Formats: sequence, structure tokens, C-alpha cells
Amino acid sequence: SYTPKHIYVAGTDELLDEIDEINVEINPEIKEEDISDGLFVKEINIENYLPDNVYCASSSNKIDVELKYNPFVAKTINFSKYDLTVNNENKEYNLYFRNDDYSINIIGKEETIKNLTISDFKPTLDLKDLKEGLYNIKLVFSQISGVKIEKDVSVDIELIKNKQ
Repeated sequence: SYTPKHIYVAGTDELLDEIDEINVEINPEIKEEDISDGLFVKEINIENYLPDNVYCASSSNKIDVELKYNPFVAKTINFSKYDLTVNNENKEYNLYFRNDDYSINIIGKEETIKNLTISDFKPTLDLKDLKEGLYNIKLVFSQISGVKIEKDVSVDIELIKNKQ
């Protein structure tokens, strides 16, 4: 919905005769702090949507557009070390994981996240330039539009030189 419901515009009779309605495109960047009671309100300068040589004659050139907000939901996806893609693995070392199982918490619209699995995120472990030792390495995940991973996920690994 929007307020005010009506605005006054000024221009030549010919230009005004061509106007039946004013279409306003809204692409809001919704931030959680901008939402109150399930509603998001965005102020629009109506003059940005009027044809050339037509002007807003109302007391204000601003309208408030009110959008119902569909809240995001959270989902936990569990996965194992076998779901990881390991990049830059050096065959001189054996790779050992301290844990077998991991999880990510994701946030998004229910219809966006309900069917997502760990394979959609392509979790990757990069061992570039690592030698023998213990490491805590942050996993890299593919970005999915409209989905946020709540926090970084790291794995504890150990690389031990092969005995030959």
C-alpha cells in the first residue's frame, strides 16, 4: 500500500491527458532494522517517475510505500568431511581431519532454502602452500543468491608427511 493515495500533478493539458497512472518500481534493499511489525516502509520521490515537463503539485513530492515483509527462516545443513572438495592437495602429505561432521546455518526465504543441500554450496578446503602440521582452515562455500551463511565454518586438520 502507499500514502498518500492521491497526488496532484501540474503540466500542460496535453501532457496531463496522457497520464492515467504513475508506475513506481521499487527494488528495496531490506535490512532487518528497517522492518517493524512485519512491514517495510520506503519513501519514494514521486518526481523521479513523472514524465518530462510534469511536476508534483502536492504539498510533498514524497510518498511512503509500505511492503508486507516475508521474514527469513533459518536452516541447518549437516555434512561430513566426505562432502568437501580439497584443492591443492600435496600428495607428499596425508590429510587427517580432527572431526568427521560439520554443519552450516543458512538464512533465506523458505521457498529459496527449503530444498538446498550441502552440494549446492560446494564446500571447499584449500591446502595451498601448507606443509606438515596442524591447521584450522576456513571453508569456502559457493554463494547462492538470497541465501546467507550465518557464520564461517572452519575445519581442524593435520598434515603428516608420507613415510616412503
